[in-house]
Amino acid sequence: MSSTHSAFSLFQEGTSSLSITKLDSVINTIKHYIPKLPSCTIGDLHISKPIVQGGMGVGISLSGLASSVANQGGIGVIAANGIGLLEKDYYKDGQGANIRAFRSEIQKARSLSDGVLGVNIMVALADYLPLLEVAIEERVDIIFLGAGLPIKNIPIKKIRANNIWTFHKSSTQTKIWP
Repeated sequence: MSSTHSAFSLFQEGTSSLSITKLDSVINTIKHYIPKLPSCTIGDLHISKPIVQGGMGVGISLSGLASSVANQGGIGVIAANGIGLLEKDYYKDGQGANIRAFRSEIQKARSLSDGVLGVNIMVALADYLPLLEVAIEERVDIIFLGAGLPIKNIPIKKIRANNIWTFHKSSTQTKIWP
């Protein structure tokens, strides 16, 4: 087989004639084009592929996606925003539903992966602090904070005691030092 065959042209030949040799060639062709990413370390967390999955709210970034990313060596992220919409009583007790669903998704992700798991919590949420407490209690690896500047009531001692890394995301530049 010539080295000019692409993975696409190999599959055009039809799966019935696709031999193990051809399949190996397809895999090697694909591997050739995948960039070699350096690993990274954050404290005692080793991330073999420096990829952070986005924390997309309202039921998109849940345990399945987060654990899959973590299992592949990236940082899997569960989003807290609107996570309670998965619960039957969300419209009666939104905060309670958010907290239950958030805790459940973190626990599910932990049961599916030993990789690095984080959560994305918007500071602007009315239930920001209770969600932050859940993340600490469940000992996530990383907490990503955004949509506001977290300046009040942050349980820094609890976060540090549980060896949790925090990152604040902002789409605007903020001057915090003279």
